[in-house]
Amino acid sequence: MEKTLALVIDDQESIRKTFRFFLEEEGYEVATAGTYEDGMAVIAERTPSVALIDIILGSRSGVDFLREIKHFEMEFPVVMITGEPNLETATDALRLGAFDYLAKPVDKRKLLDVTYRATRYNELLAERRRAQEDREHARQQLLAVFNGVGEGLILINGEGRVREINQATLQLLGFPRDEAIDRPLEQLFPRVADVMNDGLQDVLKRNKQQAEATVDDPFRRGGKEVFHAKISPSAERAGQRGAVVVLRDITRLRALEQHVSERTRVHNLIGKSKPMQEIYHLVEVLRDTDTTVLIQGESGTGKELVAAALHYQGPRARGPFIPVNCTALNEQLLESELFGHAKGSFTGAIANKIGRFEAAEGGTIFLDEIGDVSSKLQTKLLRALQERTVERVGESRPRKVDVRVVAATNVDLDAKVKEGAFREDLFYRLNVVRVMMPALRDKKEDIPLLAEHFRQKLLTRLTKPIEGYTDEAFRLMLIHEWPGNVRELENAVEHAFIMSNGPLIDAVHLPKTVREPSDLLNAGRGAGGMSEREQILEALVKSAGNRSKAANMLGINRTTLYRRMQRWNIADPTRL
Repeated sequence: MEKTLALVIDDQESIRKTFRFFLEEEGYEVATAGTYEDGMAVIAERTPSVALIDIILGSRSGVDFLREIKHFEMEFPVVMITGEPNLETATDALRLGAFDYLAKPVDKRKLLDVTYRATRYNELLAERRRAQEDREHARQQLLAVFNGVGEGLILINGEGRVREINQATLQLLGFPRDEAIDRPLEQLFPRVADVMNDGLQDVLKRNKQQAEATVDDPFRRGGKEVFHAKISPSAERAGQRGAVVVLRDITRLRALEQHVSERTRVHNLIGKSKPMQEIYHLVEVLRDTDTTVLIQGESGTGKELVAAALHYQGPRARGPFIPVNCTALNEQLLESELFGHAKGSFTGAIANKIGRFEAAEGGTIFLDEIGDVSSKLQTKLLRALQERTVERVGESRPRKVDVRVVAATNVDLDAKVKEGAFREDLFYRLNVVRVMMPALRDKKEDIPLLAEHFRQKLLTRLTKPIEGYTDEAFRLMLIHEWPGNVRELENAVEHAFIMSNGPLIDAVHLPKTVREPSDLLNAGRGAGGMSEREQILEALVKSAGNRSKAANMLGINRTTLYRRMQRWNIADPTRL
């Protein structure tokens, strides 16, 4: 890291040496000059953080130095050194722009004090310049975006009146800018105001970060226009809060969405299957509440992703999301990890420590594998849930916590309660709403989406031009039972990505556990199972000749089915 540069200009060598010694001892980098010209040569190479300059320098003076740096618009503090201190000298120096002055003989303490203050002042000047440059840069960027964006943009002041409006919006309105400025939003867009009034007030008056809604027929033209309206806060003059309204025409998108009944993603959850649609619905229902949620499912099904979606899609998104693996630590360490401890409360507790509950203040704590915690910890967790308080290990003082609790387990908690291995009262506290995560084998239609998602992730991390998968690779993945669920699929894709030389991942690149057995259609049917041709024929009969349905039943894609039909001379399934 570059040291702070102090420039000393004085025609007395003893003063230059003394100042250098004192300042370098404090960690400054020091440059010295005995003449005005030498001092100007230094600043031509590098701008100092502070200059300490004798007011008399032969035929030139410190005042000349001040005027010169002002002429070149250089900003750094200058401290004048004078051998004749008086009120007039000090006043002149300060009036001409000097930061301060020192009288000879210079006291070490005063030298270091004024140098520190001057360098700190210079840092503040630099911060201010950077802030001004950043503001100007941001203003220019905003202006360019504002004038060039194709979506409707409206700037609203704190009273809900239009302060600025872009050309795209004026084209939607059909009248000049002057007629729009300073008018209330409800006069320009009554339908938007009707739908978004609460959201606008939330942003302007209640400091909400964003509000959005879909508005049908926003201009009351009686048509099928659909706009997405988003309101976000903006800073106004004198610290007042304003808002930016963004209007995006989604009429065509809405028309396309009518042909697609399912979503494929919510936060980092991915899938289009019916089980995943049910998970998405539960996330939407639960995200805006503080209800305790219990997520149950096999390892690798994505329980933590559901917890994260509940957190980041809800009002606690600005707070922390703190996951805790309850099986990773022994009882004492887990108790300390969850609730914190006081110094000296046990061997190794060398300092006070806050627990994960306190660290999650204002956010969400995710307790993974909750079914494996000890009975002692179950009691403390019950109290935390009931009273919203925790006690650090070694303390008896309860501490209030404001957290949402989401727990997960891969064991049957109902059975553990019946066995007496899990507290019934804690179970009911956790099980306010239960989310059951489906195993991957129960939603195999999501495998292509997940595999493609993992491939895209790997493209950003590994420099290999892998463009996709062969039919055979997909077929292998679709037939595999995936005991490790989505986590196993992700690992398999990464293995294949590494093994493949591109551009496609083929069956041979997948792990051996996924590649076997090789007769994929007969997998799991036993030695006496039907032949491949018989299986295809059976699927086509059951699907009434619908090749897409037949392919789904067989766990292969339609292109592969066509190829297999040609191989086995199955020409027209409707004649079967």
